[in-house]
Amino acid sequence: MYQISKKLDVNISAVDKYIYRIIKKIIYKYKCS
Repeated sequence: MYQISKKLDVNISAVDKYIYRIIKKIIYKYKCS
């Protein structure tokens, strides 16, 4: 369990950037509409 969470921690940085970009686009569309 601990090893899995550690692996996720490493991947989260890259995934977070990707998700953050998508969320920013959604928020931008929501604000504009």
